[in-house]
Amino acid sequence: MLSNQSRCTYRHLQKSLIRLSIALGVGMGISASISGGVAARTPQMRSQDSSANGVLVAEAFNPPERGAPPRTTEGGTRGCGTYTPGQKPLTALTPGNAMPLTLKEHPTWYWYVPPSDSRTLEFTLLDEKDEEIIYQTNLPVPAEGGIVSHSLPADVAAPLEKGQTYHWYLAMICNPEDRTGDMVVDGWIERIAPDRALVTQLENAPKGDRAEIYARQGIWHDALHAFAQLRQTNPDSPLIVSQWQEFLNSVELGEFTSEPFIEATEISQE
Repeated sequence: MLSNQSRCTYRHLQKSLIRLSIALGVGMGISASISGGVAARTPQMRSQDSSANGVLVAEAFNPPERGAPPRTTEGGTRGCGTYTPGQKPLTALTPGNAMPLTLKEHPTWYWYVPPSDSRTLEFTLLDEKDEEIIYQTNLPVPAEGGIVSHSLPADVAAPLEKGQTYHWYLAMICNPEDRTGDMVVDGWIERIAPDRALVTQLENAPKGDRAEIYARQGIWHDALHAFAQLRQTNPDSPLIVSQWQEFLNSVELGEFTSEPFIEATEISQE
């Protein structure tokens, strides 16, 4: 169970998010229930003919038909003292119109982290009711802006349970002595059990095709992780660059398609 101090901290973060969401015209509270969220839309799946091998590929994310909380937005101050007009804010790479799903016991999250004077990110994973901390860790802030990822460590954290929804927070700590100024994003994740047909399809598919399968099935976290891995291991492939762009564009995250991936060795720990 969370201590009274921790509950106050998370309530403050939620209130900050709600106030900012209203100011930006998001139109829904961050605390909206899953069942009462925005209805998922089904984008027109677009196919591209690869000039390399003639294989049809479809990279657009196909959201599951269920309600979801609104897209998360940053709360508190912007940039921890280094924000400039036009700078991209701390952003979770999640779909704004669908519950982010995973098949994995220990999934991976991705965020865009802007340049900042801050040196610490705090990631907290809680149960659906924000009553129990499942996992918490501090991450270093990259010296330059870029896409940062973090996987739930199998040697420390218990696996996500099938059919369970979890609520997470990522806070950029601007002042450790006064946490009210933190930049914060929050979001949700639900682990689901695949049906037999999907298991068979994934087992028989080449590794490079699994990202598109996850995207078509509406399994956000696994699709994002698979596309990100392809993008990092094949940075000069026009086809994979195009796949990455279409995937993020389909959920209105296209502004992050050209952002670099920040490896752990590149993150400042001063």
